[in-house]
Amino acid sequence: MVHIKPHRPSASAPSLDAAAPTAVGRPTSSPRAVAPAPRGWTPNLSFLEPALRVFQPSAAPTSLAKEALASAKHVTSEYILFAPPAGTPTTRGLVFLGGAKVKEEAYAPLAKALAERGVAVALVRSPLELPFLVPLFSQRVDAAIAKLREDNSALPLVIGGHSAGGFVASNLKKKGVGELLLLNARTESRAPRPDVRGVGVFGGQDGLISAREREATKAALPNLSTVVIPELDHDFAQGLYGAQAGDPTTSSSPQGLVDTVADNIVARLGAH
Repeated sequence: MVHIKPHRPSASAPSLDAAAPTAVGRPTSSPRAVAPAPRGWTPNLSFLEPALRVFQPSAAPTSLAKEALASAKHVTSEYILFAPPAGTPTTRGLVFLGGAKVKEEAYAPLAKALAERGVAVALVRSPLELPFLVPLFSQRVDAAIAKLREDNSALPLVIGGHSAGGFVASNLKKKGVGELLLLNARTESRAPRPDVRGVGVFGGQDGLISAREREATKAALPNLSTVVIPELDHDFAQGLYGAQAGDPTTSSSPQGLVDTVADNIVARLGAH
């Protein structure tokens, strides 16, 4: 997924201290002139990078994801639903948000694996594939919840997501949703939230979520049942939506990682 870093002004950028305004009506006796920009200098416009990400093409699903997508029960403009196969009881419903600039279809292998284990999954479509915009389109989450509970109004619900999707999910409050799932994701909260229960699955090979961020998230969410999967990287061994910048070299099987993640999620839901 696309990792958006906050802008940090370059240390080489020219100082603007000389242009700082003085108190009204109190001109300085010896104003300093602003030094001209050195020849060849160009302005640091990296602060525009997050906005420009909107126009970056989203990572598309791989052949593995496209194959798994065929098992979806409902595909709408708001969500993609995966239901447990006939004969498998539905134990929970999961509302899932994908990472930034990743097509929701890319998470079909994970949704299919969870459905096979009794967890119905609704992959919510984020506007422009940016989960940060989901709170502005909360009717999509509401529609997914309504569909998940269509046949069982008391079905236990989980909300969560991968990477930026998990970050957003950790701050979404929906009536009737009892658990949170963070998959290679962190929370912005630093104050402990013991009321939040659920599962945190982290990758030992994740190059985006640092060990420090992982520990801070665990401290902020003390009732999250967490696990670190040593062989898991941030992007599932490039098996869901292709290679991304910074991906480690790995010999892990994408489907094997998906199954391991699904097993750990199902085993830990309701553990706290």
